[in-house]
Amino acid sequence: MKDVQKEIAYNLIEASAGYGRVGLTLLYTSRMGRNSQVAIGNLAIAIEMLLKAFIAKRSLLLLFKNLPKELSCALASSDSMPASFRSIPFEILLKSSAFNSLELNEAIGTFGVFCPELSKRLQAHLKFLSRHRNTCVHAVLPDCREYEVERTAFLFLKLVDHLCKEEPELVTYISWGDDKKNKEFLNRFDEERLKRVHTKIENASEKAKTLTDRMSLEAEVEDWDLYIIKCPVCGSDGKLEGEIQEEFDQGEEGLGDLFLFFTGDRFKCKQCGLKLEDFDELLIAGIDPEIDRSDDASVWMQSHYAGYDVEY
Repeated sequence: MKDVQKEIAYNLIEASAGYGRVGLTLLYTSRMGRNSQVAIGNLAIAIEMLLKAFIAKRSLLLLFKNLPKELSCALASSDSMPASFRSIPFEILLKSSAFNSLELNEAIGTFGVFCPELSKRLQAHLKFLSRHRNTCVHAVLPDCREYEVERTAFLFLKLVDHLCKEEPELVTYISWGDDKKNKEFLNRFDEERLKRVHTKIENASEKAKTLTDRMSLEAEVEDWDLYIIKCPVCGSDGKLEGEIQEEFDQGEEGLGDLFLFFTGDRFKCKQCGLKLEDFDELLIAGIDPEIDRSDDASVWMQSHYAGYDVEY
């Protein structure tokens, strides 16, 4: 089964690189316009294949869904299978795509388990991909900005960079296109992000000069994907969007204390119009994207673990 696992992971990486090269070539050589959707579509497929290759390298049991019990047992513990077990029929089925693999959202979630820190930094771009991947591939994506193509390319190349560091043997003979252009693009993307945030802050500051009061907002404790913070420009309340991650401290008798951490990936202030679109833009604007919400742990436990025999 190990040889099949390597073959599937490599084939996924090879396919990812092929789609990625097409998307990057369109970005580097074309005026976007109608090509924007084509570029995003190819890059989105490339990212999906890359995530699945990463997961396949760790376990085919995590990649495929609803496998026959016998195959699941073999993938989980091949050394424990009886002598009567015949793997070849299952290997053929695995290589012929007879079984359904993870959907994109599921692949993103699984990747986040293995790489939580990188996933947090790329969270906004992964969400964009999750929302628009199917539209790009199967329908028409309206009003596609060049920035949307660039952020998808940025996401792809960041994931490639991570994979090259984590799984070098998997990508030894893989070409991701023009390495020089890829590096130049990443550097330019970071520089343009810095300029973009400074421009947003300047525009918001000009509008803030005309404000006569500050807006106050309230959020329910159970608005787990939202947190109210002060706008760094005008001081009004603004909405920080993101996700909650939970961590359990290992206690002496099993489950210990619960810690909740909110990671923001978008911010919007209605008063001055400041709008920030990813983790790094928040940092540049002086907003700490990571907030400790452990004080709300009891409410979280009540809403997420009701019915379980857990003390909170």
